[in-house]
Amino acid sequence: MAKVFTKQISNTSFALETADGIKYMSVKNSSASAQSITITGTLVVNGVTSAAITLAQGDIVTIASDTPLDGVTITSGGASALADLIATQ
Repeated sequence: MAKVFTKQISNTSFALETADGIKYMSVKNSSASAQSITITGTLVVNGVTSAAITLAQGDIVTIASDTPLDGVTITSGGASALADLIATQ
Protein backbone atom coordinates (compact mmCIF):
# COMPACT_ATOMS: atom_id res chain seq x y z
CA MET A 1 0.00 0.00 0.00
CA ALA A 2 1.33 3.44 -0.92
CA LYS A 3 1.77 6.13 1.69
CA VAL A 4 0.48 9.66 1.07
CA PHE A 5 2.43 12.92 1.42
CA THR A 6 0.52 16.15 2.13
CA LYS A 7 1.92 19.65 2.51
CA GLN A 8 0.91 23.27 2.04
CA ILE A 9 3.66 25.59 0.81
CA SER A 10 3.89 29.36 0.52
CA ASN A 11 6.72 31.66 -0.53
CA THR A 12 8.97 28.73 -1.47
CA SER A 13 9.63 26.04 -4.09
CA PHE A 14 9.21 22.29 -3.89
CA ALA A 15 11.22 20.10 -6.29
CA LEU A 16 10.75 16.43 -7.12
CA GLU A 17 13.59 14.10 -8.07
CA THR A 18 13.55 10.43 -9.06
CA ALA A 19 14.91 9.45 -5.63
CA ASP A 20 11.71 10.78 -4.00
CA GLY A 21 9.78 7.95 -5.66
CA ILE A 22 6.69 10.12 -6.31
CA LYS A 23 4.49 8.79 -9.13
CA TYR A 24 1.34 10.86 -8.55
CA MET A 25 1.20 14.53 -7.54
CA SER A 26 -1.79 16.87 -7.30
CA VAL A 27 -1.35 20.59 -6.75
CA LYS A 28 -4.14 23.02 -5.86
CA ASN A 29 -3.85 26.77 -5.71
CA SER A 30 -5.73 27.40 -2.47
CA SER A 31 -4.84 31.08 -2.17
CA ALA A 32 -7.59 33.27 -0.71
CA SER A 33 -6.74 36.04 -3.20
CA ALA A 34 -5.56 36.18 -6.82
CA GLN A 35 -2.11 34.63 -6.34
CA SER A 36 -0.35 32.31 -8.81
CA ILE A 37 1.39 28.97 -8.39
CA THR A 38 3.78 27.81 -11.12
CA ILE A 39 4.81 24.30 -12.12
CA THR A 40 7.89 23.75 -14.26
CA GLY A 41 9.31 20.58 -15.77
CA THR A 42 12.75 19.91 -17.21
CA LEU A 43 11.87 17.56 -20.08
CA VAL A 44 12.84 18.66 -23.60
CA VAL A 45 10.55 17.33 -26.35
CA ASN A 46 11.53 17.62 -30.03
CA GLY A 47 14.02 20.34 -29.10
CA VAL A 48 11.42 22.39 -27.21
CA THR A 49 12.29 23.21 -23.61
CA SER A 50 9.62 22.98 -20.91
CA ALA A 51 8.12 26.26 -19.70
CA ALA A 52 6.23 27.07 -16.52
CA ILE A 53 2.47 26.69 -16.36
CA THR A 54 0.50 28.86 -13.98
CA LEU A 55 -2.31 27.76 -11.69
CA ALA A 56 -4.76 30.55 -10.93
CA GLN A 57 -6.72 30.72 -7.69
CA GLY A 58 -8.74 27.49 -7.26
CA ASP A 59 -7.03 25.60 -10.13
CA ILE A 60 -5.93 21.98 -9.62
CA VAL A 61 -3.52 19.86 -11.67
CA THR A 62 -2.57 16.19 -11.32
CA ILE A 63 0.61 14.68 -12.74
CA ALA A 64 0.86 10.88 -12.99
CA SER A 65 3.54 8.52 -14.26
CA ASP A 66 4.34 4.79 -14.25
CA THR A 67 7.83 5.70 -13.01
CA PRO A 68 8.90 8.29 -10.40
CA LEU A 69 8.59 11.92 -11.45
CA ASP A 70 11.82 13.83 -11.99
CA GLY A 71 12.55 17.48 -12.65
CA VAL A 72 9.22 18.94 -11.50
CA THR A 73 9.29 22.18 -9.49
CA ILE A 74 6.24 23.77 -7.84
CA THR A 75 6.73 27.42 -6.88
CA SER A 76 4.68 29.66 -4.62
CA GLY A 77 5.81 33.22 -5.21
CA GLY A 78 4.57 34.88 -2.04
CA ALA A 79 3.41 34.39 1.53
CA SER A 80 -0.25 34.56 0.48
CA ALA A 81 0.22 32.21 -2.50
CA LEU A 82 -0.80 28.85 -1.02
CA ALA A 83 -0.18 25.56 -2.85
CA ASP A 84 -1.69 22.36 -1.44
CA LEU A 85 0.38 19.31 -2.43
CA ILE A 86 -0.79 15.69 -2.30
CA ALA A 87 1.55 12.95 -3.53
CA THR A 88 2.00 9.21 -3.42
CA GLN A 89 4.66 6.74 -4.51
